[in-house]
Amino acid sequence: MTDKEQLNGLKTPTKENPLRILFSACLLGTLCGADGSSYGHYPHIIQISKNPRIHITSFCPENFVLGTPREIPDIQDGNGAEVLEGKAKVITESGKDVTGEMIKAAEKMLQVAIDAKIELAIMMDVSAACGSQVIHDQTEWYKEYFDKDI
Repeated sequence: MTDKEQLNGLKTPTKENPLRILFSACLLGTLCGADGSSYGHYPHIIQISKNPRIHITSFCPENFVLGTPREIPDIQDGNGAEVLEGKAKVITESGKDVTGEMIKAAEKMLQVAIDAKIELAIMMDVSAACGSQVIHDQTEWYKEYFDKDI
């Protein structure tokens, strides 16, 4: 099923029966980015969050397990699914393995979503914890742009 088909399949929200959306906390302005920022201002997200037919839940898995500020964790040698399967690791900039912590964060985010009966998740891409389409991978970035092996 395509993303558009999935979105079209969502219920029509009302004040009595709102659409339940889970947002990456940084998208709503929470200062939980690795550098202590919210990674910018997202007026369209704020506008959605003020709609009375929307119920918002926010969560930052990286802040939950690593705190803020923190080193940027990178998924190495795979993707999120491969981390859960034990085939890839999550390593910080200084080389610390935080795979276990990130799995704990993913499990907590899932529990938050279940408890809040989430119907849609809007997450920050380019994140080892929230990214679904693009994740930050410093190793690949350096190889591509500087043609260096690290």
